[in-house]
Amino acid sequence: MFVFMPFSGVLNITCRAKGSPFPKIGWWKLHSKESALIATGNDENGAQLMITHPSEKNFGKYSCVAENWHKEELILHLRKGT
Repeated sequence: MFVFMPFSGVLNITCRAKGSPFPKIGWWKLHSKESALIATGNDENGAQLMITHPSEKNFGKYSCVAENWHKEELILHLRKGT
């Protein structure tokens, strides 16, 4: 999935999942050498990825991972928008 970000305002994306037991949900910023957990959730509200005043440092790949007995992952690419 690709998301194009403007250089103003707020970008807010929520990742939700269902399951039994209820999955742990996390947003990860993926780097070439390491990954960083940047948001978590473990209820029906999910986990929110919120970026205020977007800049080039925010571009790149993000991963939403939902995990209980199973693991599901969505990769999000943030790119420059207008």
